[in-house]
Formats: sequence, C-alpha cells, structure tokens
Amino acid sequence: MIFCVEEINNNSHLPPNFTLGYLAADTCLAESTTLLAALAMVSGQEVHLANSECGSVPTVPVIVGDARTSSSIVVANTLGVFDIPMLRISDVLQT
Repeated sequence: MIFCVEEINNNSHLPPNFTLGYLAADTCLAESTTLLAALAMVSGQEVHLANSECGSVPTVPVIVGDARTSSSIVVANTLGVFDIPMLRISDVLQT
C-alpha cells in the first residue's frame, strides 16, 4: 500500500499540490488497537510533518483500514459519526 501511495504522489499527471499520506500501524489483531490508530490519525496525534511547511494537521478524507471485518466494523461505525468513510484494504486491492 505504501508503494502505491508513493507512486500516486510521484505521478506527473496530477496537480503538484495533490498529495496522499498514510499511517501504517500494526493493530495486533485487536479491534481496540485498530480503533485507537484510526482515531490518532484523524485527530492528528500521530502526525509528524518533518521537513514540511504545513502548519496544521492534514485533513483525512478517508481511511483504508484493516482487512479483518470485525476491526473494520468497529472503526467504520465510530468514524461514521464524523462523516469519515473507511474502506477495507480488500475493497481497494484487486486480487
């Protein structure tokens, strides 16, 4: 997934101010850990903007989440309150 994000960011056909970011987290197969990682991402608690001129937390328009259905449901239900959609990794990867 990280490779794909970097390929998109390096695509010269996209506007120069269009950048995708990511936070890769090991959720240890626990719904609570998955939820904490997602909440940290959308709240900016885990954002480190080294060498960046950004002065604010970047907007998170969507989260690509855990492949486990139970974890995805927990995160999707919580983030839905804030109108932040979540996709399971299996929804975005073609097999």
